[in-house]
Amino acid sequence: MTHAAIDCDLFHDRDDDVTEARHPTAGQRDAMDLLDIDPGHHPLVRLTLADWRRVDRVTAAIHR
Repeated sequence: MTHAAIDCDLFHDRDDDVTEARHPTAGQRDAMDLLDIDPGHHPLVRLTLADWRRVDRVTAAIHR
């Protein structure tokens, strides 16, 4: 294994991985607006795992 391959594995951050495209709910779109995340008006949205977690936390807080 090369040094570059080892460095890549050591510093991989799953929160920066981009998810499969998802169909956000209306509540998730509202949360994206509040968080200033602009996915455009596309029906399918790709965000990092960290961004989806933020969106889901805000969505849950709004709809309590």
